[in-house]
Amino acid sequence: GRAVITSNTSSMPEVARNAAHFVNPYDSNDIKNGILKLINDTDYRNHLITNGFKNIEQFHPKEIAKKYEQLYQKIAINLN
Repeated sequence: GRAVITSNTSSMPEVARNAAHFVNPYDSNDIKNGILKLINDTDYRNHLITNGFKNIEQFHPKEIAKKYEQLYQKIAINLN
């Protein structure tokens, strides 16, 4: 239930999707501006929080198990 600021590098954009504010981790001004945006922009902050609750569903154990099952089925089809 909190807004997130994270790096715009590595795998973070793929993990956080539209549920985080992305900053350049090597730019202290960008980090500062990101923090200030979340403090001062209530609508934006609430939008990220709402998206975060939706985004977390992709990490539910049942969802992960479903993705593994789909992958294994695809592999099995290609083996035949």
